Amino acid sequence: MKRIKTEEAKGFPFHYPSNASVVTSAHEGKRNCIAVSRHAWFAFKPPMYGVGIGSNKHTCELIRGSGEFVVNWLPFDWVTTIAACGSKSGRDVDKFSEFDIETSDPLVVSAPVLNGVYAAYECRVESEHSVGDSTWFAGHIVAVHYDEEVFDETLQMKKLNPILWLSRETYAKADNPRIFRVDRRALTVEEM
Repeated sequence: MKRIKTEEAKGFPFHYPSNASVVTSAHEGKRNCIAVSRHAWFAFKPPMYGVGIGSNKHTCELIRGSGEFVVNWLPFDWVTTIAACGSKSGRDVDKFSEFDIETSDPLVVSAPVLNGVYAAYECRVESEHSVGDSTWFAGHIVAVHYDEEVFDETLQMKKLNPILWLSRETYAKADNPRIFRVDRRALTVEEM
C-alpha cells in the first residue's frame, strides 16, 4: 500500500461510507426534501441529532424559518429517489410531485415523513452553527418513526439494505453483511 501525504484536502472522501438520508423541511406552505450525507448523533440526554446543510440551500432557509426538520432513512430501493432529491433545488421544483414521493403526517413537527422509511427522526432545532460553507442544525429529537421488523437492538442488516453513500454520485448497499459485536471490556469479537 502506498500512503500519500498532502496538505490539500479537496474532495476528501476518506470518512465515507456514510448512511444516506433525506432531510425534509416545511415552512409557510413550502416543503422540500434534500439528500444529506452529513448527519450525526449529537447527544443521548436530551436526544439530539444534527444535520449539515449547505448554507445556500433552500432547505437551510426552510429549517431556519420553521425551526424543525425530519431525517428520513430509506432502504436501497430508494437510491434513485435519494439521488434525485440532491439533483434539483426545491426553489425551482416541487420535488415531491416531480419525483412521485409520498409522505406521511409527522407526529410533532410540520415537516413531512417519507413513506417507505425504515426510520425517521422528527427534530426541533436547538442550535445552529455556521461551519465553512455549511450550516449545522442540532435538533432535539421529539418523535421517532421506525419499522419494528428491521430493528432489534440495532438495525438488522440481513433484513434490510440501507443506502450507503460513498462520495459524489457513488452509492453502495450491504448485501449479505457480516455483522460483529465487539465487547469493549474483554476486547473480544463475536459474529452475530
